Amino acid sequence: MNDYKLVNLISIWWKSIVEKLQIVAGIPAYNEENRIGRTLEEYGSFFNNLKKKSVLDSVILVVINNTTDKTEEIIKKQKKKYKLIK
Repeated sequence: MNDYKLVNLISIWWKSIVEKLQIVAGIPAYNEENRIGRTLEEYGSFFNNLKKKSVLDSVILVVINNTTDKTEEIIKKQKKKYKLIK
């Protein structure tokens, strides 16, 4: 087997592995209205760029527990912009 064929086989193998990988980022959010918008913007932008480059698929899982401020409203707005936020 020549080097060209070997490189192609490795490339195909690597692509098949990477296509199955997924990152799940868990973010707890309790009364985080001052930070959660910026945090989700940064994570959303970063993971969207990875997806565009076909590097990894990802999900941002935000856990809200009885927040009493505008955290939930801010998260809902970010979910419209970044579909990977759940």
